[in-house]
Amino acid sequence: MKKKTKSQSQDVEHIDNIELVASHLDQKAQIDKLDNLNEVRNAIDQIDEQLLTLLNQRALMSLAVGSIKAKQREKDGLDAGTGGQIFHPERERAVLDHLTSFNLKQSGLLPNAHIHAIWREIFSSSRSLQAPQTVVCLGPEGTFSHAAVLSCFGQSVNVSLKPDFETVFRAVYDRQASFGLIPLENSLHGSVGQNFDLFLRYPVKIIAEIYTRIHLCLLSKEVKRKQIKEVHSHPQPLAQCDSWLTQHLPGVVRIPAESTAAAAKRILDIPNAGAIASRCLADMLGLNIVDEGIEDMPDNWTRFVVISLDAEQGHKAYNQNSIDKNLIEPPLIEKTDYEDKRKNIIPQKEGMKTSVLFTTKHKPGALSFVLNGFAEAGINLVKLESRPSKGEQWEYVFFADLSVDLTLDIHSRLRNYLDQHCATWRILGVYPAAQNKYII
Repeated sequence: MKKKTKSQSQDVEHIDNIELVASHLDQKAQIDKLDNLNEVRNAIDQIDEQLLTLLNQRALMSLAVGSIKAKQREKDGLDAGTGGQIFHPERERAVLDHLTSFNLKQSGLLPNAHIHAIWREIFSSSRSLQAPQTVVCLGPEGTFSHAAVLSCFGQSVNVSLKPDFETVFRAVYDRQASFGLIPLENSLHGSVGQNFDLFLRYPVKIIAEIYTRIHLCLLSKEVKRKQIKEVHSHPQPLAQCDSWLTQHLPGVVRIPAESTAAAAKRILDIPNAGAIASRCLADMLGLNIVDEGIEDMPDNWTRFVVISLDAEQGHKAYNQNSIDKNLIEPPLIEKTDYEDKRKNIIPQKEGMKTSVLFTTKHKPGALSFVLNGFAEAGINLVKLESRPSKGEQWEYVFFADLSVDLTLDIHSRLRNYLDQHCATWRILGVYPAAQNKYII
């Protein structure tokens, strides 16, 4: 096949742009012809009825999918009642990619963000129809974790709020909930070390990740900023708004609270008080948004991950050496020699991540041997975190994120290599790298 020249490619792009402009002009012409309000509203009502009919047809197909999957799991001898198999982030992302591409081809008016928001709720409804789902996260109601659950799972999910992160892990492990959502790291404050440690104690899997931008607001029963004499919030948001508070509310007392939600609820009974929290708490509690976007550094992102006890998420479940021998006793992977130098870099499955944790052997260069294995396999290491081992002094457990699906057959040699060069290791999860980012 003859390759297009740069000039030909530019011509095609120019034609596409002309067609796009022409399509929008045609849409504007159609809008200009619609000048009878009642007729337009009647047309909208008819379209809404058609949409509802199609959504009900889609729901029927969704139930059929759930039935097929349940029968297959029963045939394979797997537990059909966990709900974990209902949530497939990779499939949902593929649907969104297809829809946004289709929308572009037909010059649709809806922005991608609107399409994602609409289908997030469609997915949420479909999952709840297939099987009731509960997601656990850190409470109380209105925390950033709570908002992140709704951003990821939509409004049709049951949310159970827990007092601490270990209770979240325990609820998933005990099958009290299908999923848990926990923060792993923040762009300003680093990793949430406690949650990395909890992966050592509970054999749960990471099945999805989302990034949320923390957007802080000053909430109050009062209307004007000058009426506020004290500000309540969790210590982190107070620190993140330090410069803004110093400039706009000098001398105002800053009072710490156990969470932003607790601070917002507290000021309901305190006159002339404000709370630094998310916008959703204003709607939830009937507070005024006195100021918004008050964080000193707007590029404040938190990475959340979804955890589940159900390992079957459309990927092979590999059993590696366990970090805790009392936790899991899997068979060892068959050991084979791994090439010292890879002549050909293996093409990776785009858009996937694998999270692993491992310990190294007690010998010089042990960690570099493991990292060289990733490098020579052409795998991008996007995160490396060390945590003290709870069992031994001055020993460490390493957590790593890889831009690849490590369970694919083409990576069997690398898995064998890790088995040889790590003291212990296991895959925490394989999941789509987050593409959508939310503001909460």
